[in-house]
Amino acid sequence: MSGTKVEIIILFGFIVCPISFSPNEVAIRNNNDINYRFVQRGSGVCASDTNLQIRWFMNKNFRLALLSNRKENALEKLIDFTRYDLPAKEPADPSRGQAIRNWSLMNRLNQKGTRPQDKPIKIDELTSEEKAMIKSRYPKLLGSLK
Repeated sequence: MSGTKVEIIILFGFIVCPISFSPNEVAIRNNNDINYRFVQRGSGVCASDTNLQIRWFMNKNFRLALLSNRKENALEKLIDFTRYDLPAKEPADPSRGQAIRNWSLMNRLNQKGTRPQDKPIKIDELTSEEKAMIKSRYPKLLGSLK
């Protein structure tokens, strides 16, 4: 299987994104060492905001998303940083006829922007502990930001 790529389709709402992995990445037997990343180009309904790009980084410790405008030379903004080491609470049981259809794990910063603290920030606004967490998984990421 040397040189072969395996394609996995990931669904984001109505957007289907093909992602390629090498066989070595697919052969991982548990989630401890998985560090995957991908780029989502276009945002909004049917990717109507074609100039926007989100770089996603995910592993067993956190999910991180950096938003940039491909047509402007501006700094990327952190729009999502979900730490899996912080406490999480499941939504309350729905009452009869009141199903809960929208559940998201939200703690540090969430892309949906539904809470006052969910405003895009510069990555250097994170705490030193959070930066160390990111550096432990993606050593070159913090130094590579424009």
